[in-house]
Amino acid sequence: MTNGDPFERIVDEICRGGAGQAFWGQHQRRWRLQGMNDRRIAKALRQYWGASADTMRVQLAREDARFVAGVTRMVGDELHLSDADRRRVAAAAVRARLLGEGDGSLARVDAAWSAWWPPPPGPAGGERLADFLGAWRDWLEDSHS
Repeated sequence: MTNGDPFERIVDEICRGGAGQAFWGQHQRRWRLQGMNDRRIAKALRQYWGASADTMRVQLAREDARFVAGVTRMVGDELHLSDADRRRVAAAAVRARLLGEGDGSLARVDAAWSAWWPPPPGPAGGERLADFLGAWRDWLEDSHS
């Protein structure tokens, strides 16, 4: 865990979260200890935004963090990403989705994300998911070069 930088602490929590459900036979209390901590996210968001952090903005970003963690985990699992690339995806998603600081390099990812979510029924949903995952794959390749 990175103690100093609030952005890094948010990314740490997003990387830890994502599953959200206990598996059969697991105790829910124990499962929650392993996942994302909402209070840590809120505290880091307030520190990141400073005095301008209004309560509603922090609350909405905190709620979105669960969704971002799930999507980040799904992208990492589907693309079989290394831990370093998972963290890069999480950092980019935090900047773009939670903090509203996206940059032009994520334009294709943002467009594919908007087209995919909420997923439509049938084969169109699968095609849009494939486009979304392909956009992340391309972004990772472009950012490595």
